[in-house]
Amino acid sequence: MPRPSANALRARISSMLSAAETTVSRPVDGLAGDFQLAPDIRKFHSALNQMGEVELGAKLLDAKGRIIASRVARDAAPAQASTGPAVAAALNRAFAGVATELAAWPARAVTELSQPKSVIPKKAAGG
Repeated sequence: MPRPSANALRARISSMLSAAETTVSRPVDGLAGDFQLAPDIRKFHSALNQMGEVELGAKLLDAKGRIIASRVARDAAPAQASTGPAVAAALNRAFAGVATELAAWPARAVTELSQPKSVIPKKAAGG
């Protein structure tokens, strides 16, 4: 089974983010957002044990294109048979799990990054 293109992957994750009521823009939309999600397909295959395996990396970029957070999500799903449709269904289930995880992650990451950092004051000199 061929790997999905990066654009197809972005479109699928974007639709899942939209369904989760999270505002999303893609570079092809011509909009400049505060953050951009850059996915990376690491694994998308059927293993010998008839498991559909999907592993995606994702980088969260700021408006200047700097990486501010990253994450790797993995999932696997068993194929009911070794036929093409069964393997495709397993890959689809594994992808859905990974995409769901990645769809929720950017909002949490931005929230965590925007929290004020606790600073421990240095002791006064001579004190």
